[in-house]
This record gives sequence, C-alpha cells and structure tokens, in this order.
Amino acid sequence: MIFCEDKTKMLRGGGLEETSTSAKLQEKNTNENNTQKTAPKFFDNIFSIKNLERYSAYTDLIYKHKQITLLGLKFKIKKGTTKPQKPDLTSLYIDYSDLLYLSLYNDLKNYKNLKEDYLNLIKGLDEKSIELVDRSLNALQNSNGVDKFKVEYFDYELDLVKKADMLHNSIVKLDENLWAYKNYLLSYNLFPYEVFISNFAKEEFTNLNPEKSIIDAGAFIGDSAIVLSDLTNKNVYAFEPILPVFEKLKRTIELNHLQNKIIPVNKCFSNENKTIELHYDSQGFNGCSSLDNIRQFGEIQEAQAITLDDFVNSNNIEVGLIKADIEGAEQLLLKGAINTIKTQRPHMIISIYHNISDYFKIKPMIENLNLNYKFKIRKGNPKTAIGETVLICEPQK
Repeated sequence: MIFCEDKTKMLRGGGLEETSTSAKLQEKNTNENNTQKTAPKFFDNIFSIKNLERYSAYTDLIYKHKQITLLGLKFKIKKGTTKPQKPDLTSLYIDYSDLLYLSLYNDLKNYKNLKEDYLNLIKGLDEKSIELVDRSLNALQNSNGVDKFKVEYFDYELDLVKKADMLHNSIVKLDENLWAYKNYLLSYNLFPYEVFISNFAKEEFTNLNPEKSIIDAGAFIGDSAIVLSDLTNKNVYAFEPILPVFEKLKRTIELNHLQNKIIPVNKCFSNENKTIELHYDSQGFNGCSSLDNIRQFGEIQEAQAITLDDFVNSNNIEVGLIKADIEGAEQLLLKGAINTIKTQRPHMIISIYHNISDYFKIKPMIENLNLNYKFKIRKGNPKTAIGETVLICEPQK
C-alpha cells in the first residue's frame, strides 16, 4: 500500500471512497503539471496529449505512459519503465504529481476548524505520534502544491531505511513466478516495507488475543494476510474486491499453505450493503477506488459492499484485530462496524492518510465511543513523508 513521495502509492483495494472536496482541483492541477503537449484548456476534452509517470515502491520501477484524449475518450500508450534515482538518505520528498498528495495539500489549505481538530487529534498521543503529525502538516502547509518538497528524516527512520534496503537485498527468486523473503512466498516480487518491516500489530500491541480472528480489509495480493496469520490461532478474513487481484490473493494463500487459516473474501466494506462500481488499473497492481478521477483508472468492475457488523454477526466471529487500508473508505467501514467495535473492542490499525478528513476525524470518531482505547500514530513506510500513516487503537483493560 505504498503511496510514495518518491513518486506514487501502490493502492490497495477493499472499500468505497467518500467524495473529496478537492477532486476537481486535483484533476486540474495534475493535468497542468503532467501535460507536455495540450490544446488550450477549453478544448482539453476534445484533444490533449499527456506524459504520465507512476512510481511503484512494490516493484521499485517508474511506469511511463502517454495519455491521449480525443473527443472525451482517453487512450493510454505504454512507454516502458525506468529505475528511479537513489533517494537522498537524509531526507524525504513530497511529489505533487501524485493526485492524492494534491488532494491532501488542497484540502488542508481550505480546511475549516483546523485549530480545534488539530488539538483533538494530538490529545492523549505520545510524543512520537505528535512529532509525526506536526511534520506532516508542516510539510503540506509550507510547500506550494506543485514542486517536490523536502522533509527531514527522524533519526529512528534512518534505521528503518537501512532495514528496508536490507529487505530488498534479502529477497530470493526461487522460480520465474516465485519469490521468497524469510519464510514468506509471493508470486510477485512485492514485499512492501509497511508489511514486512513495520509490523505494528506485533510491535505496538501488548495484549493481542491469539484466540480471536483478524479482519484484513484491503488485503491486496495477500502480503499482509500471511504476516497477520502469525498473530492468531484462528482465521484471517482477507477482503479484496477486484477480481484479478483476488486471484493473486488466493495464489498467495496456496503458496504459503494457509488455506485452512486465511479465508479470502471477494467483497469490500462500507456503511451499508449494496452493489457498487469500482475503478481499477488494468495491470491489477494499483488498487481500486469508487471514484473515477483518482489516478484515472481505466477498468470498471461491480463489487458487493457489505458492513463489517453483518459479516461478523452472520459468521459468528470473535474479532481480535481489524486492519483497514481501503483508500479513503475507512470512515465508511467504521460506521458499518460500530456494533462490533462496541461489543468486542478489537485492536485496530486504520489508515488515515488518504484524505484530510480521515486524518483528523477517525481518531475522535472512535474516541467518542468512550471504549477506553489508547491511540498512537505511526508511519509504516520509512521512505515516505506522509504515506502509510496509520492510527493504532489498543483497548485498555
């Protein structure tokens, strides 16, 4: 799930997306930044040519495309891939060619009640959490939303960067379509830092019950599910709505001989049960969204959205942990999981970096339930300044 300041994030599927207030601004700014040859703005929907780049921290490659718009129809021509330059090992960058960073930048710039929501967010957090919040917000406020913006590493992040580089140097190719890192097997060379280096479920929780099941919302190809399976004697329910990616998830389960432990579910979470349309990348590696203007995905698929409460109740599941990385739909998931949260008080790892509303609203949303949770904010990928920021929620006795 790496949405990287180096270039862009590998999205992870699994949920509906609420409408961003700056969606139109995102598209406008991105078009202006990426367009090499284009007709005047008035004729953009008639004819334009744009050169696009998308970095994947999973493959460590920059994917280049040329997008041609003709009479409202968009066509993409692949131009190949290149290796990124080695990043500066003393600092990070925010790259505003990424639509999601533009969304964060524009939404923060126009955010109402910043003082009140900022103070509510940092209330009760540890010093490490507050430092992360302050650096992220400072970076967004002091950049111009166009150019790369430099962000300094914390000392502990430099150690994580070394571990991340060691991860890349420790992956073994066993076959044409088989890769290994330690005892984990994948059919692609996709071992993200936030899963295999920053294992928050193991590092941050002191009282996780191994006799309860885990919900993995936004399971992608199963990388997080196989790691989470080490933490429970019960089941991991891995949710991935996009069919091509779901097939990769099932393959990962088979490779690791976890068919009796990881249960793949081809659905997504929301605050109600209904059928929705998801937009996704045809290569199957860049995730999905229910908004067609996020990353300009070209493929569309119907998916069944359900509430977490209904799934838990109908399957009689005791939930020990909910992990959610579903591209801005986390608040919808939580609204559909209120009963489970109130009655079972599961540990939770919730992504909060996809939009400013999630960043400020998810913590008080859970806090207002008065269930005696302790909160921390952590960042899973040491090579991003904001991406992979999560809210750690641990129930206290």
